[in-house]
Amino acid sequence: MSRSVSYYVYALAFITLSLVFGMEPVHSQPFGYIFVFSDENHSTYCVNGEGIYSFESWIWCWPGDDGCIEANFSVGYPSNVQEDTTIVNDMIVSQIEGDLSSGVRVELNECQYDWFWMYRQVFYAMDNSRSQIYISLESDTSHAFLRTCASGNPARTCCACSLFVNYSAADEECFSIEYPVCNCSLTSTKQSSWGAIKSVMKPE
Repeated sequence: MSRSVSYYVYALAFITLSLVFGMEPVHSQPFGYIFVFSDENHSTYCVNGEGIYSFESWIWCWPGDDGCIEANFSVGYPSNVQEDTTIVNDMIVSQIEGDLSSGVRVELNECQYDWFWMYRQVFYAMDNSRSQIYISLESDTSHAFLRTCASGNPARTCCACSLFVNYSAADEECFSIEYPVCNCSLTSTKQSSWGAIKSVMKPE
């Protein structure tokens, strides 16, 4: 089966399951990304240190052409990290329902069309075992998605990229959950080039 045929079969199956099980309709093709970075410049997703050390975790979003007005997701935390501080970006976040571990709904005060961060957390790595802080595409309360700024604010599924704990830059990897078309290596400190992501996700 060709790649393009496989893609459309996958999309049809997702839509069918959504209708059968009463899931909220979402586009089967991911339109945006939620990342966990280790810095305020959304440039790296690896942290490393000796013994017990502190590090930062930033939850960033890269919306698509239709922008983002709301994000729904949860975060998975490994057993070898201990949370110290959580800061919400109240410059753009207007309301929060739920919590990061079991599922959160983050409403923005206005539509965002470029990079924006929602949370900054400080952790302690308690040992040197390798692990990940990751965005889960499913939580206790909902499937992860971004709500766009298009008419009616439709919900669309998104890709998710992890922060790797006790990984050096030479080990840098990326973890995409559920959607094989996700490409977390397209991260950049520059303004978003959404055409580049769409070209990667477009089936041949």
